[in-house]
Amino acid sequence: MSSSYSFSSQEVSLLPQVKKGSKVTAVFYHLWVNLVQPDNKFIFIDTVELHFENEQKLFFKINEDDTGFSIVTDYDFEKEQQQLHEQFNGTLSLKRIDVAAAPLWIENIKTPLLGIKVEREDTLGSGDYVSITFEAGALEIDYDQESGLTVQIFEDL
Repeated sequence: MSSSYSFSSQEVSLLPQVKKGSKVTAVFYHLWVNLVQPDNKFIFIDTVELHFENEQKLFFKINEDDTGFSIVTDYDFEKEQQQLHEQFNGTLSLKRIDVAAAPLWIENIKTPLLGIKVEREDTLGSGDYVSITFEAGALEIDYDQESGLTVQIFEDL
């Protein structure tokens, strides 16, 4: 369940720029890894990075206030990685992992995109999230304050 937040109109306007029928060519998760307890690493998704065949990129990133996530088209992973390392004296690490071959993504990204849009859950403590619909199925990207960004199968109710 996400906390109560809404995307700005500027963020929402980025989604229709991704053309229907285009294909996702790469998917990366940017993971925060807590290195304080090596035997019990705490890992969560900070950013979901999507690349499209027209070289466009979308980043879904936890916002600065940790109240939800933002949609942006420009993001410097290396700069963020360095800032995190300095801020937390090396106890937190930021890793960029290719997840295009993961079961959740592999079948979907082989098919054309049918749509990407903002959805809203209208229950107490909920907020905006993003649905991504492919010919093969649909996924949603949401935010959970305890576990970071979540990516799961989207089931339109």
